[in-house]
Amino acid sequence: MEEMKRQYEEKLKQAQDETHTTRSLLSETNEKAKKTPHLYNLNIDPLLTGQVKYLLQGNGIKKIGKKKDDKTPDIGLLGPGIYDDHAAISMEGGKFFIEKLTADARVLLNGAPVMKKTEMAHNDRLVIATISYFVFCIPSKASGADPEITFDMAQQEIAKSSGITLDGTNKSKDELLLQQDLIEVMADIEEANSISEELDKKMKFELVLVSPEARGLHTGRTEAFIRVTNFESNLEWLSASVQRATADRRLQRREHRLHCGRACALQRRGQAFRQARQRGCEHSFERTIWKGSAVPRQDR
Repeated sequence: MEEMKRQYEEKLKQAQDETHTTRSLLSETNEKAKKTPHLYNLNIDPLLTGQVKYLLQGNGIKKIGKKKDDKTPDIGLLGPGIYDDHAAISMEGGKFFIEKLTADARVLLNGAPVMKKTEMAHNDRLVIATISYFVFCIPSKASGADPEITFDMAQQEIAKSSGITLDGTNKSKDELLLQQDLIEVMADIEEANSISEELDKKMKFELVLVSPEARGLHTGRTEAFIRVTNFESNLEWLSASVQRATADRRLQRREHRLHCGRACALQRRGQAFRQARQRGCEHSFERTIWKGSAVPRQDR
């Protein structure tokens, strides 16, 4: 029993030390990022945007590629479609450039494919493969007038580059809904094709627009479907409507944000409660909590 207790305490201490080290590194990185050019992540959940930063310090080349145990590049990433030597960011004469290191690597800058060595500017959006979205930031050029960069903005840029018109002028409600469905599902199709290629599944996914008449209906709007082609069996079929898929995803996203919001509120309340206990005002704090505030206060 004593041996089990000792092992548990050792593992607990090791976990606490690792957590402390990770927090120290994150704090140090965040502090350096205030003055150093860097990449920060974009996430579909705004609460997770900016949580990952890669510093671009000094001259030379920063390689971007697949993260491995035995060999990790300067910026190691995981996910479908990421090559060992995917891309590189270089600094020359105070300017930053992005280029592909593998011909088939997918690299997008502000929604457009990078075909040659291209200069990057402050607040440019960078996409590596299919799921890694970043913003290039130069703190010395940042100002309060900078627009807010979001994941949706990056997706819209990719859609526009792919030929989807984003101008809502003279468009009906049905056309606008279809446009939104296409924007939301494009990234998923790119990811599915990358996974299929990486696992050699011999399958291809494409967007197809189907009119209500083609679906046997007299009324309704044109909907987007996903056409799946299996090259091994020579079969082809249409999957479920993108409209239903995007509706389900919006619902899941809303539920996720509500859950995160509640978790953050509970965390803030827990911190405030600990502060209240240290000040000796637990009873006052409890009454304040039930009134909807998480700020402890002294009884007057």
